[in-house]
Amino acid sequence: MIGLKRHALRFAERQAQWNALFAEECGLLERMLGDLILAVELVGSTAVAGLAAKPILDIAAAICSRKTIPDISSRLTPRPCRDRCEAGRNGGYRFG
Repeated sequence: MIGLKRHALRFAERQAQWNALFAEECGLLERMLGDLILAVELVGSTAVAGLAAKPILDIAAAICSRKTIPDISSRLTPRPCRDRCEAGRNGGYRFG
């Protein structure tokens, strides 16, 4: 199972299907954002083999320019994620 109820905290042993779920999401992001992204990576505890983790896939995408954020936001509109506005360190930007 992937995901948590809001305000819940649970750790799970690493699941083999997490890689497949990430590959599926990565492909979807590449199709939706194509020319606006440079790379997509699985980050956080679910990316570390052998480590118990919260069952949430944290995905990071490198973008071509901060100027493309409005275009990225509009292309992600069909997905169930929201623009969390500027919320990262070192110039990061979050959708979730």
